[in-house]
Amino acid sequence: MPTIDLLNNVKVKAIIGPQQSSQASFVMNLGDRARVPILSFSAKSPSLSSKQSSYFLRTAYNDSTQAKAIASIVKYFNWREVVLIYVDDEYGNGIMPYLINQFQHIDVRVPRRSSIPPSATESQILKELNKLKNMQTRVFVVHMTCELGLKFFKIAKEEGMLNEGYVWITTYGLTDVVNLMGSSAANVMQGVLGVRPLVNMTSKLRDFKQRWRKIFHEENPESNINEPIVFGLWAYDTVWALALAAEKVRMENFEFRVGDMKNSSNDIASIGSSSVGPKLLSAIQSTEFDGMAGRFRLIDGQLESQDIEIVNVVKNGSTRIGFWAPPNNVSGRRNSKDKLDVVVWPGGREGVPKGWEWPTAGNKLKIGVPVKPGFPEVIRVELDPDTNKRIPKGYCIDVFDAVMKNLTYAPYDYVLYEDGNGQMNGTYDDLVYQVYLQAIAFDAYNLVPKVVPDFVSSIELSKGDGGLGTVLKLNFTKAMKKFRFTKEKIEVLDPEKHVIKYTIIEGGHVGLKLKSYSISIEVRLEAVNNSEALVKLNLEYDTIENTPLSVEEEEGIMKDIVLMLKAIEGYLIENPTSYA
Repeated sequence: MPTIDLLNNVKVKAIIGPQQSSQASFVMNLGDRARVPILSFSAKSPSLSSKQSSYFLRTAYNDSTQAKAIASIVKYFNWREVVLIYVDDEYGNGIMPYLINQFQHIDVRVPRRSSIPPSATESQILKELNKLKNMQTRVFVVHMTCELGLKFFKIAKEEGMLNEGYVWITTYGLTDVVNLMGSSAANVMQGVLGVRPLVNMTSKLRDFKQRWRKIFHEENPESNINEPIVFGLWAYDTVWALALAAEKVRMENFEFRVGDMKNSSNDIASIGSSSVGPKLLSAIQSTEFDGMAGRFRLIDGQLESQDIEIVNVVKNGSTRIGFWAPPNNVSGRRNSKDKLDVVVWPGGREGVPKGWEWPTAGNKLKIGVPVKPGFPEVIRVELDPDTNKRIPKGYCIDVFDAVMKNLTYAPYDYVLYEDGNGQMNGTYDDLVYQVYLQAIAFDAYNLVPKVVPDFVSSIELSKGDGGLGTVLKLNFTKAMKKFRFTKEKIEVLDPEKHVIKYTIIEGGHVGLKLKSYSISIEVRLEAVNNSEALVKLNLEYDTIENTPLSVEEEEGIMKDIVLMLKAIEGYLIENPTSYA
C-alpha cells in the first residue's frame, strides 16, 4: 500500500491526504501508529475526528457545519418536509445522520432518503426520479460528487423536475460544479440553491487566481475550468501551513525508529515511529495565518468553521443571495438580520414554492367514514344509482367537500369503515387506531426520536420507504446501556387487520442469548369497547442454546417495546392532526 511504503521506506514526516473519508479512516490509524501528522483538506465526514487519532488534522470544514446551514435555509422558507438524495458510499452516507438530526431539531420531516449508486446508470437514476415525482414533497437536498450530480440533474431536467414548484438545495461538494463546468452545468441547474464556504476576495487571492489560470490553461488547454474551487484553496493553505510548521521544528536530528521487521507478520506491524512527529504536530496545531480560503486556524484538530455562502444558479453561473453564520443565522447581509436577496426558483418564478404538490400519479387521501345509524342528517350512507356504489352523504360530508373545494389540498376518496355486511367495522377508537398504525409503520424514523429522545438518538431508513420489507436502524443514546442499536425489518403490514410484524435482524438482544434473525414482534390493535383499545404483543424467538428464556427475560425484552408504544400513543393524543 502506498501509505505504508511512504512510512516504512520513504520515512515521511507528514502526509497530506487522503481525499476521501473512506480512505482517511484507515490512513489516520497508520499516522497515529507512526506518529506522523495526516492532513486532509477534503475528508469532511463528521465521523472522522482527532478524538479517534490525535495525528489526524482536517484542514477543511466539518460536514456538520453545512448540515446546520441547510436546515436553517429550510426553516427560513418554512418548508415542513425534505427528501434527502445522496450518493450511496462513505461520502454520501457520512453526512446523513447530521442532516436528519438538524431537521429533527426544527421539526421538519424526512419522508424519504433516496440513495444513488456511485456508478448509477441513466435507467437507475430515472427509476429513482420517478419515485420522487410521485411523492408530495417537492424540496430536495442533494449530496453527491460533481460528476454524478451533473448526470443526475441532466436527467431530472429532462423529466421536468427543474420546473415550477420544485426546490433543490445542493451541498458544497456539488455546488461548485457550476464553477467547474460553467454553462453546461448551469443550464441544467437553473434555480437551484447551494451552500459553500465563504471565501472573501482579497488582493492576494486575486493575484493567486490569475497565476493559477495561466498555469492551469497552459497545462489543460481544452478545459473549461476558470478558477480553483474551495477545495483547491484549502489544499494550498494546507501545504502552506505544513511548510510554516516545518520551519518551526528543527529537522536535522530527525529519526524514524524502525519497527520489528523480523517478528511482524504484516507490513502494518512493522511500521516505525517518527521522533519529530509530536513536535511537528504541535507546530501545525498552533499555526495561524490568513490563507487563500480565509483564516487558517485549527480547533480540536480541524479547520475553524466560519460563514457559509448561499448561492442561486441563474443564467450562466451562480449568484450570491445571502449568508449563514453560526449558530443558525440566515441573512442577506453578513452580521445582519436582512432578508435573503430575491431567489429565482426553478421554472423562473420568484415567489417562494410552498414545498409540496400533490403528484398526479400519487395516492389519494383516504377519509375514513364511520358507518353507524343514528343521525342521518349529519352523516349517512346511500347507494349511488349511477355507480351502484355506497357513498357517504349528510351535513358533515357537505361541509368537508365545501372546504376542500376552496383549498389547494390533495384529491381524496371517502372510505367507508364497514365490514362485509355493511356494518361498522369496530368502534370509533378502532377507526382512529388506523392513524396509530400509520405512525408506527410508515413514519417511525421521524416520530420515534421525537417521542423518546432520551433513548433513541436517530433512526436511519436503511431500505424501503416505510412499507413492507422496510429496514430501519434505531440508534440509541447512552441512556440505553444494554446495546447501541437494533436493525428491524417489517415482515407483515396489514392495515385492515391492524397487524404489524417486524423482525430484529441485527443488534439488540441478537447474538447475546438469542440467535440472529430470529426475534419477531407482532403488534395487534383490537377494539375492546367504545372507549379503549387493546394492544397485543407477541414475541417469537430462538435461543442460542435452545433453551427458553425466563419470564423475567421475556418481560425485559417487551418492556422497552411497551414504553415506546405508550410514548407514541401519548404523542398522537396530544397531536391529533399529525397523521390525519
